[in-house]
Amino acid sequence: MAKLNVKVVDMVNGEITKVAYEGAEYTAIETFGEAKKGDLLYSENYDSPYVSKESFYEIIGNTGGSVRFIDNCRENGYNVEATVVKAFRKISESKPTLEQRVESLESDVASLKGESSEGPKRLTVGDIAKVVGDTSLAKAEIGDVVKIVEDEHDRQPYRCERILDGKDVGWFFPRDLEAYVEETIEFEGSTYRKVEREAREGDVIISTVEHSFMVNVGKPYKVGDGGCVIAEDDCTPSVYNAGRNLKNVDVYALIEQAKHVPQEGDIVVIVKSENGSRNSVGDIGKVSNVSHVNFAVDVPQKPKAPRVNGNKHEAYEVRKATPAEVEQYEQAVHKASFAVGDYVKVTDDFCDKVVNVGDICEIVHDDGTNLPFKLKRLTDGKVSGFMYARGLVKATDAEIAKATAPKLKAGDFVKFKRSIGDTTAGKPYLIEVYPSDEELSFKDDAGDFCDIDFTGEYEILSAEEAKWAKIGRMPNEFKKGDVVRVTTKNFEHNVGDIRIISQCNVGAGFDFALVDGGYIDAKNIELVAPAESKFNA
Repeated sequence: MAKLNVKVVDMVNGEITKVAYEGAEYTAIETFGEAKKGDLLYSENYDSPYVSKESFYEIIGNTGGSVRFIDNCRENGYNVEATVVKAFRKISESKPTLEQRVESLESDVASLKGESSEGPKRLTVGDIAKVVGDTSLAKAEIGDVVKIVEDEHDRQPYRCERILDGKDVGWFFPRDLEAYVEETIEFEGSTYRKVEREAREGDVIISTVEHSFMVNVGKPYKVGDGGCVIAEDDCTPSVYNAGRNLKNVDVYALIEQAKHVPQEGDIVVIVKSENGSRNSVGDIGKVSNVSHVNFAVDVPQKPKAPRVNGNKHEAYEVRKATPAEVEQYEQAVHKASFAVGDYVKVTDDFCDKVVNVGDICEIVHDDGTNLPFKLKRLTDGKVSGFMYARGLVKATDAEIAKATAPKLKAGDFVKFKRSIGDTTAGKPYLIEVYPSDEELSFKDDAGDFCDIDFTGEYEILSAEEAKWAKIGRMPNEFKKGDVVRVTTKNFEHNVGDIRIISQCNVGAGFDFALVDGGYIDAKNIELVAPAESKFNA
């Protein structure tokens, strides 16, 4: 666009008589047809694709009264009706303006009096100000918050943009602005500034009136569609209702944030998904594989195998997660570590009526919600209600083994892992029912009944071990006179042969000698009948 950034200096009866451009002042000339190169054209009422209403353009020549200028398309414009345009001519480029001379004189006088000419800090480019004075020459209203984007250090020095929408609102005198200290809040990872207007969709509001209809005093809430507050339990009461009004509801508008530059390991929230990523708006994930172009965002429970662009994003598509969102991500990661069929230990039963803290269970159901799992207790097979992932940890192999071990009953043999009192570690003991209270117990080495839990951790013997324990022997403890069956063929014996041991520990590479001749090892036989069970007919 070839429109010029010209500042109005003076007006008479609503008509512009003097302007400033690039450090020089221009005054209106009476006859437009006398305009020449270097003058400014002012389109007062004319409006077209080539010339905008109330805009200034640079005049580059005049041929026989036909004024040429650079229009909106950066071309030479002609034939603009003189009744709808004006021309302004430069007064002086080298001489200081009246305002500049007055400002210099005031500074000199202050110096002679020994006074500081600074006074209150002067506003300048980049400062935030509030409009407090006459706005007839600008496009702003009293109360608007603006940012100073240009300062020409003259009588009307400040060109401003409105903070709320970024629009150019024109030039201001110093008396029309005052320094403004922004009041901001942080909400869901973004910064919002306080504004003096009604709440709109996307704003954040804070009520200063005591709790009224699902909106708590002092707590920030997002404004949704239709001017409704996104309140507790997804309720959506109106912003201005139940005693809430413009006076007791503070409104905060979003400040455009500098885009978060993600680093490896950052937790971010997806705010846009425009590059074919499998991730959705609102997903929370961890940044990985950062390059100069994009990066991956790994969202818990999203598939790992990539499709078109997989899980790739660019910086404008994400924002940094809030502490609450980071905690939400960590919970999702914890949940993603479990699957149906996993064995877990309960660390918080959430008052479930079946399982208790410490129980070892199998996950038998996952419905993918925030309260996803049903558990089956290994000790009795009972199934719980729905459980949170945060109340579970992976069970160890030892915990699983103990929970899945056979249930102890009378007639079993056990051996204890440590010796206590008259109990010997590793020795088999028969489990019996104590006559007086029918509780499971065993007789120790002194013949006294002991509670099964007295000696601590124990192991139930296998069927093979129990078979030997019943005759008071350790496994494979053969004796002279035992009747055995051959289980492995050798050069003297066939599988299934029944033999009697005649001698133990014979040496010469064999464990036993047999009654009918030959030798054999313990690993190649099994007990049929112990020597103690034989009798003579």
